[in-house]
Amino acid sequence: MQADLEKYYAENASDYDSSHLGETEHEVALASLIGLMLHYGFKSLLDVGAGTGRVIRLAGHRLPGVRIHGIEPSSSLRE
Repeated sequence: MQADLEKYYAENASDYDSSHLGETEHEVALASLIGLMLHYGFKSLLDVGAGTGRVIRLAGHRLPGVRIHGIEPSSSLRE
C-alpha cells in the first residue's frame, strides 16, 4: 500500500495542486480553520500530510504572526 502511494505521488506531484483546485470541501475546511484560529487566537499550526505546502502558503498569507510548520513524508510532494 505504501509503495503504491509513493508511486502515485511521484507520478502526480508536478500537477498535484492544479488537479485539486476548486475542491469546495478543501476550501471550506481551510476557511473554517483560519476563522477558528483567528477567533481563538491560536499562535501555531502543524499541517501533517502537508503535500505540496498549499495550505501552509495560504494560511501564511492569512495568519501573519502564526508559526506554521508542515510534515510531508513524500519527497516528490515536498519538492
